Amino acid sequence: MGVDIIADAADERACLFCNTTDWAFGPVFHMCEEGMGWLGAYEVAERFIKWLPDDPRHYDDAKLRLKQVEFLKELPRLLVEEEQDDED
Repeated sequence: MGVDIIADAADERACLFCNTTDWAFGPVFHMCEEGMGWLGAYEVAERFIKWLPDDPRHYDDAKLRLKQVEFLKELPRLLVEEEQDDED
């Protein structure tokens, strides 16, 4: 059991939910354009979960929102690094 992601049909918005309690929590994720094209909201949320150092359920909503802002600032750099790793 753990954290899953719910996204709308157009993949414009997504949110996290605990699949143990069936409870959505945290900020809404949106699709975004990052130099290399569009990332769907589901992928943004998925990358956020992987980026977090701990289970997202361990953060209160305010702290999770701050982590989301930090992540979104780092996302362009992370994508460039990922693309460079793919080229190597």
